[in-house]
Amino acid sequence: MTSFIRVAPPAEQCPAKTWIDESGINRLGRSVADHCLIVGTIAKELQKLFPETISSIFPSGSALIAACHDVGKISPTFFLRLELMAGISDGTVKELLQETSFTDNPEAIRQYESERWGGHPGVSFVTMMELTHDHNIATVVGQHHGSLPKKDLQWQRADDEDFGGPLWEKSREKFINECENELKESFPASMTTVQRQLVSGLTTAADWIGSGSIFDNPESPWQPLISQATADAGMSPVSIKGSLTFGEIFKDNDGTPYSPNKFQEALGKVASEPGVYILEAPMGLGKTEAALFAAYLALSSGHARGIYFALPTQLTANKIYERFANFLSAAAPDSDLPGLLHANAEDFFEHLDMGGGEFTPGNSWFSAKKRGLLAPFAVGTVDQALLSVMAVRHSFVRLFGLAGKVVVIDEVHSYDAYTGFLLKELINELAALKCTVILLSATLTRSSRHQLLFPEKAKSSRGRRELSEDERQDFGYPVISYRKNGTVGHISFPPQPDSTVFVSLHHEEQGERDAIEEALKRAENHQQVLWIENDVATSQRIYRLLAARAKEIGVDCGLLHSRFTRGDRQNIESAWVPRLGKSGWAHRLDCGRILVGTQILEQSLDIDADFMVSRIAPIDLIFQRSGRLWRHQKTPRSDAAVREMWILSPTLQEALENPRQNLGSSAAVYSPYTLCRTLETLEPVSELAVPSDIPRLMEAALGDRPETGLFGNLKNDLLYGTPKCPGIYRLIEDARKNLNNPCTSTEDDSTAQTRHSEIPTVDMLLIQNIATENGRTVLTLLNGEKVTFPHEQKDFSKSQWKKIASSLRSSFIHLSVTRAKGFSISFEKAKAFGFGNFIYLGSPNSENLFIALIDQSGTAFNLSRDCTQYYDSTIGWCLEKE
Repeated sequence: MTSFIRVAPPAEQCPAKTWIDESGINRLGRSVADHCLIVGTIAKELQKLFPETISSIFPSGSALIAACHDVGKISPTFFLRLELMAGISDGTVKELLQETSFTDNPEAIRQYESERWGGHPGVSFVTMMELTHDHNIATVVGQHHGSLPKKDLQWQRADDEDFGGPLWEKSREKFINECENELKESFPASMTTVQRQLVSGLTTAADWIGSGSIFDNPESPWQPLISQATADAGMSPVSIKGSLTFGEIFKDNDGTPYSPNKFQEALGKVASEPGVYILEAPMGLGKTEAALFAAYLALSSGHARGIYFALPTQLTANKIYERFANFLSAAAPDSDLPGLLHANAEDFFEHLDMGGGEFTPGNSWFSAKKRGLLAPFAVGTVDQALLSVMAVRHSFVRLFGLAGKVVVIDEVHSYDAYTGFLLKELINELAALKCTVILLSATLTRSSRHQLLFPEKAKSSRGRRELSEDERQDFGYPVISYRKNGTVGHISFPPQPDSTVFVSLHHEEQGERDAIEEALKRAENHQQVLWIENDVATSQRIYRLLAARAKEIGVDCGLLHSRFTRGDRQNIESAWVPRLGKSGWAHRLDCGRILVGTQILEQSLDIDADFMVSRIAPIDLIFQRSGRLWRHQKTPRSDAAVREMWILSPTLQEALENPRQNLGSSAAVYSPYTLCRTLETLEPVSELAVPSDIPRLMEAALGDRPETGLFGNLKNDLLYGTPKCPGIYRLIEDARKNLNNPCTSTEDDSTAQTRHSEIPTVDMLLIQNIATENGRTVLTLLNGEKVTFPHEQKDFSKSQWKKIASSLRSSFIHLSVTRAKGFSISFEKAKAFGFGNFIYLGSPNSENLFIALIDQSGTAFNLSRDCTQYYDSTIGWCLEKE
């Protein structure tokens, strides 16, 4: 570029957008002045969603910062690029082309600005840094597309010739002053780090809404459209019905009100305002209802603006929807949210127009599991919340979505050291943003409870340390622990009446053969049997051993795990949950049943078994699984039924001497040290007294202790790692590196790892056939239905693309990257088929779409017709055909 630029149009004449009119012509859209004021005004509206009691989390001038996000579009390169894209070549454009020495190629200009300073966000960063001398404010505007576009931007000058020199810089400063006057705000004197992320999320969400098609036509006044745009995005205040009792919210199937138990009453009283609360209570005592009632009290008293209910897996999250929707039907009866959520999250978002940007079909935030964080009420996985504190693109949008809400995190005992560290950081951030954080668990050690209550202390510790006074004390069980307004407290309850679960360890292959015979014998006597494995492949093997023999004796046998398509999994759950739940009591004794599955069976499914077989697992999960035995007192049972659990495992000595071989696949899922500690604890036990044994056995199996010998070797492997597996200390160091840093937040969230123990997974589309006809792709689904869509995005409306995405949801399966290998589709091929119009494909260098063609025999082919694996609606995805 030359040294002297004499042409600098004002913000009102600088285009921020282009749009395609009804005739299909690409035209200049809103000006920078209009678009920035639209976004600033929307940011003000979004702040109004926060009740007065928690709105102080926003620094003054937040809407002004949001308005300035696109000030970098007042630059010669961006101006030229959009004018040329719209086919304009007037005197101003010609003069600028001459002064900048650019050709009239908009793509070449885009590449130049992208390589040099990261496009208009880079100019916005440099401008705000020069004007405010505040790195946090500059970061907010610079990362509004997900992350800072370039490092070391703070060393560039705002009047650099690349940015238009002094003339364009003065134009940008003049517009910022106009924004201050229009919005009647000033920049804040300072911002904390968490406020920077909060305002970043506010800015990006407002920008996406403000980029929606409702604002496309620059001739239409934008001011009357603000309320409609935010409402269309599902971001309107939700009216909560006040003064409801517990029984008015929670009722039995016949409409009979429930009476709250003492835990539910106590949590409601103490947790109705921002703070951190932990409820530890036995399985089956209504912890979910306790958390939701506390959330209702926080909402109705103006101490919260919504709820996010986080669970360990998507499958467990799906099972909470119905209870959550019923809760909303009572608490917010004037809202249409409950009915939409009752169907599932995707249907809820399909009814919304959340604007442009990343919200549009084919972009990363079109996914309902991400957008749920921005909805007033949603159920999802804890992973979506954890990504708000990790170094991934748009992490701050998640944090904004959670701010000021009641965030319920269930099954907090079930996370490994890596995830646990992230969870503690998340709790810190949520507490700073005036969230009401409610943590639920049936089982915690004293140390785990203390670390969750004081995460800022826990995350700085490494190795053995002195126990705090709080950790030494025994507060009993059940217990509520809390930290709010600088106060720490514990509410203890009298012990609950015990129920006895008979347990026995069964070793080696003979133990498994004995368990198969016992399961069949019990089922033949009309008992309901659960068999829980730690991995899918073993559950498939056990099912195959049981299914044929079960059929011969008139016993139903089923299999449930994560490697089914959503449609098949829903069919299996719809068949089996009623058979083993309350709704199936009338026919429960008609025949015996055996349901084989993985960890899905231990969480969130309301099923009730008479007898259980479980592979060895950590002690907290053994208790969790035992909660599926004799769950309801009034359940009809065979006279021969005994509340009993058989646990399959090697002997303790075998596990200690060769854990990888003798613990098998379980050692790849859970720490061998933890499994051996559990085996040691259970060896002398013949019965569990639940719940009184829970704290004692938890401390025995999971409490910290010095080790020597074989236990010492396994503990060292856990802490320091092995050549194949990093240890806890390494995991925590990795987690520290992955905490949010605006300078390195370049990783796409689809590749970010929130669990150390899990293998990276992908979603694969299972279909019968794919073909192209006259510029359209035709998919034949497994049920024979055909789905047709055009290759070009412009040939379908946004709502039509949403329907295409919706029609394919039940045909996807969740698989490990290893199993999906060979089924990936190149970025170019996926774009050519038109998948990029409604599925996020990532970058051109990535392969994020996986497709398998399933023939009538269940054989799975890739598009090159290489046979590798198999799929069956009864067995799921497997390596070998039955």
